[in-house]
Amino acid sequence: MLLPLMWLRKKKLEGLLDAYPLYDPPHKVEERVLPKEKAQENFEYFMRVRKERVAFFSIWLEENFDVKFTSDRKGAMALGGWLIRYGGLLFPTETVYRSYFRYDPPWTSDGTGCNVVFDAGVMFGESIIANCARLRWEMGPASPAFTEKDIKELKNDFGSGLQRPEITGFVDPLIAVDPLSDIKYCAAQMRKGITYEGRKRYFGELGLSIQNIERYPALRFDVVLDVYNNGSLRMRYLRDHGIDIAALPDEHGAEDDDD
Repeated sequence: MLLPLMWLRKKKLEGLLDAYPLYDPPHKVEERVLPKEKAQENFEYFMRVRKERVAFFSIWLEENFDVKFTSDRKGAMALGGWLIRYGGLLFPTETVYRSYFRYDPPWTSDGTGCNVVFDAGVMFGESIIANCARLRWEMGPASPAFTEKDIKELKNDFGSGLQRPEITGFVDPLIAVDPLSDIKYCAAQMRKGITYEGRKRYFGELGLSIQNIERYPALRFDVVLDVYNNGSLRMRYLRDHGIDIAALPDEHGAEDDDD
């Protein structure tokens, strides 16, 4: 049974989601299993519509929830605060949650919340790019660390984000950021706490923290800006020891310590 506050929030969302615009890529199949050329077409669609969708979502948040998003840490905190109140209601069932990756069932009716979670992720990503001039969206995986074996494994891993948009352009070529998954994580975690049973189990017995979920976007924002401005842990180690990264051999399979 939904918590009373969640029931009231659900009623508010229902009316607002009816008119929410559909994210409508040409190939509604999880990108990880698409041929690369079709995944590229989905990415090109994303690049065409992303700014328009962010503008709509920003106005939607402010007009309906009095949440003003700004492209800084304060904006990330505001987004986190909104997600702990409404994020769990955007994935009302496990089927809808899985549709966030698969587009099936469609992002309409009960699945409309997927559009909102996606747009929140895009807005979060755009705020990072606004503070980091070299960063840009690319179709993942952008890192040269991924081998053919890695990619084959990701193709078999539901929700891996393979061939979805991610942010790259860091000095360390092994670093990439996935804002779409960052915001999905917050919504999925809060979904566990919208009922009495879930709140008791996950936020009580298992110690999941609402405060940590609320702070998550801002903490990710801080980490990304730190890596952008000061380099990854790997880059800092190399710099401190006078090693030129350009002179290093390819590091296929290397792990990203910062992401």
